[in-house]
Amino acid sequence: MSVKVTVRLDRAALERLTVDPSSSIPRQVHARVILTEARAKHLAPVDTGRLRSSIYTDGPRRAGPRLRWEVIAGVAYASWIHDGRREYRRGTGRIIRAKAGSRPFLAQALGEVFG
Repeated sequence: MSVKVTVRLDRAALERLTVDPSSSIPRQVHARVILTEARAKHLAPVDTGRLRSSIYTDGPRRAGPRLRWEVIAGVAYASWIHDGRREYRRGTGRIIRAKAGSRPFLAQALGEVFG
């Protein structure tokens, strides 16, 4: 004996669920974004604490038919630490680029929270 199941999706209803910030799906995504921010702050390397304190969440914002959240590290050197690049000037005024060990605290936090 076989069983057949047919699933029909109402695309318009799904889009309304994902675009309305008060619906369940965006609330769950927002909660995970906040967890990602907290985890990124925990994973960020600390020297003075400026990098860690600059991490914040921006959103939700509408981006066409979608909602968008961003977790941002707001200091200028955040990408150098995250990606492992350093730029500095020597006595000649030239910019020297050196590869340092990367510490991808944002990517790691995103992977841990969203899997």
